[in-house]
Amino acid sequence: MDGTLEIQQQLINLQQELTRAREERSQALKDLEKIRTKTRSFIEFHENEANKAKESERKMLESLVSQTKRLEQTKISLEESKLEIDSLRESIKILSLDKDLSDKLDNLKNELKLALQGEEQSRKAMDVLALALIEVSNDSKQTKAMLRSTETALRFAEEKLREAVKNRRG
Repeated sequence: MDGTLEIQQQLINLQQELTRAREERSQALKDLEKIRTKTRSFIEFHENEANKAKESERKMLESLVSQTKRLEQTKISLEESKLEIDSLRESIKILSLDKDLSDKLDNLKNELKLALQGEEQSRKAMDVLALALIEVSNDSKQTKAMLRSTETALRFAEEKLREAVKNRRG
């Protein structure tokens, strides 16, 4: 009979251990689900941030391209103005030799003055565009840095999730 009591006691102990193991397994599954939910939220947030950063970078790049085109057009206009100024200076030299054409010379001088003013305006416009390009470039660099940071955080979160799943299995 002692053997039977001992077997019954062992059976009761095994049933208690089985119940504890089931409870621990159930709790571990709940904890794992919480981790998955938090990780999904974390990943979704950082994916959204990465998408926003990419969109911002795309818009800045479009702006940079547009401003670069305007800068090129301004450079062309400036070069044309310089050529016109050189031509007008040549004309002035030729006309200044002829006293009878002083009226035309005055007109050419006025045109030269206007052309010089146009060149100055073009130069100022180029300066403004250059500053805008620098600002867009800086914004683009900052957005790229934010994107890299978000991508790093996303990789870190994915690694933590893999480790958590691996630890729960192990």
